[in-house]
Amino acid sequence: MADWDQQIIDRILASAGSNPDQLARTGDAHFNQEQFQEACFYYLVISRQQPEVAEHQYRMGLACSRLGQDDAAIFSFEQAIRLKPDYADAHNELSQIHLKDGRVPEALHHARRAAELDPDDSEMTVGLAFVLNADRQTEEATALVDQLLREKRETPSLALMYSVLAPRRKAQAEALALILRMLLKENSPREQSSLHFAAAQMLDSMGRYDEAFDHASQANRLRGGKYLPRETERQVRDWVQYFTPETLRRLPRATHGSRNPVFIVGMPRSGTTLVEQILASHPAVHGAGELNWIEGLWQSALQRFGGTVSGLTQCLDRLTVKDTDELAAEYLDRLQALSPGSLRITDKMPLNFMHLGLIAILFPQVAIIHCRRDPMDTCLSCFMTDFNSFSYGSLPAYGHFQRHSERMMAHWKSVLDLPILEVDYEKMVNDSETETRRLIDFVGLAWDDRCLRFHENKRLVATASQSQVRRPIYRDSMERWRHYEKHLGPLREALDG
Repeated sequence: MADWDQQIIDRILASAGSNPDQLARTGDAHFNQEQFQEACFYYLVISRQQPEVAEHQYRMGLACSRLGQDDAAIFSFEQAIRLKPDYADAHNELSQIHLKDGRVPEALHHARRAAELDPDDSEMTVGLAFVLNADRQTEEATALVDQLLREKRETPSLALMYSVLAPRRKAQAEALALILRMLLKENSPREQSSLHFAAAQMLDSMGRYDEAFDHASQANRLRGGKYLPRETERQVRDWVQYFTPETLRRLPRATHGSRNPVFIVGMPRSGTTLVEQILASHPAVHGAGELNWIEGLWQSALQRFGGTVSGLTQCLDRLTVKDTDELAAEYLDRLQALSPGSLRITDKMPLNFMHLGLIAILFPQVAIIHCRRDPMDTCLSCFMTDFNSFSYGSLPAYGHFQRHSERMMAHWKSVLDLPILEVDYEKMVNDSETETRRLIDFVGLAWDDRCLRFHENKRLVATASQSQVRRPIYRDSMERWRHYEKHLGPLREALDG
């Protein structure tokens, strides 16, 4: 569990008292407004007051999950199941977190348990279908979805699952019709937003681009992106000013010598999943997916030195070699536990490009792969993707972030002594064998033909690019922006700065 602020907890007790019902109602109100951090505090207080009530632990797990605090969410859901073993909703939520983190056996166990415990709840069946499809058990997933469709048990989650399966079945029109029916119902803002994103994807695949853009625009408005351009500018400026060649020379480096991690960075939708899938098709490589552990190392440093988020540079200034070794070990121990026999393990959290200065200190022998793609295609794809967390809400916001990501990467390349390989999506599509051989050579491994057959790799892919990397390389996504050109004036202006 995170290091909760006791002053906030005391304030909650002073304002809401110790009435469990009142605390739960207030926490629920914050949760429904997507104020998940505030909801967490209320749920924490009530779960401490009544630790034997499974529902309080479940609520806590939901809020932590929405905040991306997976470890805390898993702890809370497991506590709920311990208190109430037949808690189907907790099993279902736990399955989705395990799936996101790549733990397929655990995800399947909890998904099947949820469906067994509550077979009349279509949400449990859809949750199982989602896990099965991610694990390439597509026929069983399809059978579950078809059964729900026959029984007319239509829900937003069923429509979303059907839209995932539809392209393989050439059933985009049927999936779109179901999505549009669901949009007429009373849904939560998040459900409504996801339905609009799904409609945009179906319409795009059908060549109905103006309608697709309209649905993507509605989806982004409902999602309410929270992009803060000045914060991005400040962070980039601070790192550029701090990480000078002189500073990097004096900062201590970890001494472990491990080359096990491979960091794949870049803008979301720039080809990071494709690059990881290619590498993970090599028998010596394990693809770990998007890990938020580097961000967690910052929190460890802050707790170690009692700093604040605004004092990250002060934390770095206080580091000793012992500190860097201990922080690196936090990451390496968890990473190597994922696949003890692998020579390389990829971490494809795209936004780690902001943290390459820290990575250079903690992992001075590792390889960095920077993925690039036509900025217009990248930003359009971001705008039309239903992200869990990277949701900025507008084309100018994505354009602004793209421009500053380029500035940040240009700085790292000029000051870091880490090897950084540039991989252009368009070059990978046009000459996949040359680019793939370059990738494998860069991470120091012998060539293996399976890397060219990455689409046959049965590993779990839990990102928005899941369906793309299950196909051979194709050209459909190149210059996709031209279909939407008349809508993209604000994006081009943002990219031009």
